[in-house]
Amino acid sequence: MSRKAATLERWLATVVGRSEPSPAAELISPLLLAKLVTVVSIWRLTILTYSYVLDRLGHVTCGASVSRPWKYSACWDTASYQQIAANGYVYAPDQPSTIAFFPMYALLMRWTDDLLPGPGDVKAGVIVNYFALCIGMIYIFLLVRRDFSESIAWRTIGFLLLFPSAFFFSAAYSEAIFLL
Repeated sequence: MSRKAATLERWLATVVGRSEPSPAAELISPLLLAKLVTVVSIWRLTILTYSYVLDRLGHVTCGASVSRPWKYSACWDTASYQQIAANGYVYAPDQPSTIAFFPMYALLMRWTDDLLPGPGDVKAGVIVNYFALCIGMIYIFLLVRRDFSESIAWRTIGFLLLFPSAFFFSAAYSEAIFLL
């Protein structure tokens, strides 16, 4: 641990009144990191497969104007986030407004889109979501493992990804940023 980090931990311990370091300060082994990213990747592939099967069966799915595989992540409010990322917030009295949407996600979408070749704001949104979800899962895992066993921490990750609203972690929405 660097000198600045150690000083910060001592200051935090004084302010918060605890003597142990925070869960984020714990070392993450490369194997643990690989396992967590694999679990999130398998979950993401399962969502994409399910969406593809429903699309092939003729059910109306998301992202009609978006190419595959990003099509299944461009649902409902994604167009509003795309508009904010491209043009900023807009308000016109007789048109739908974007002022109610979380600004950090659109900003991260714009920055990621600037790094990617070609147009792909949905792709940028999915990448931002994926990284935010992975980092959030790592932190939650470390937090739970701190007080409980490792098997309970893995179950926590599993239950979080199996919860029905976890579907929104796979779409180009800001929920993964909120989790993080």
